[in-house]
Amino acid sequence: MKRVAWFIDNAEEILAGSMLMATVVLLFMQVVLRYFFGKSIAWTEEMSRYTFMWMVYIAASLAAKQDTHIRVTAQLSILPESLRRYVLLVADLLWLAFNAVVIWEGISLFQNMGQFRLVSGSMGWDLRYVFLILPIGFLAMSIRIIQVQYRRFRGLETAVIGADREL
Repeated sequence: MKRVAWFIDNAEEILAGSMLMATVVLLFMQVVLRYFFGKSIAWTEEMSRYTFMWMVYIAASLAAKQDTHIRVTAQLSILPESLRRYVLLVADLLWLAFNAVVIWEGISLFQNMGQFRLVSGSMGWDLRYVFLILPIGFLAMSIRIIQVQYRRFRGLETAVIGADREL
């Protein structure tokens, strides 16, 4: 049970790191094959695109988990400390609302792509499974945002305001 909990807590790091490594290996292999052997493998370019795309959305969830995503925080320094937590809560609630729209539309995209099958050029994959990362990634971000807010309001975590200051 501890291993499952550890994996869930570190899933983004494991998945994003694996996909980054796969992307680099695939592109390196393609460069070596083209440069030294004058040959190429078409599926490596396509696969590296898909692994990179999935890595980006998983890494965005990781940034939400670590509360290190990009946000404007200059206004927080002029607010009283008692209000800062609530301003961040409102900002995150707006972010969650946006995520809910993207999740909804991502599921709709997945369903629509099932009606009109679109296949990748080299590998022949059904592209709706490639684009499934949209609702998955935004759902993972939403879960991590809620976790950060929970920890913040329980006093288990502070909010980073800048590179050297905390809330």
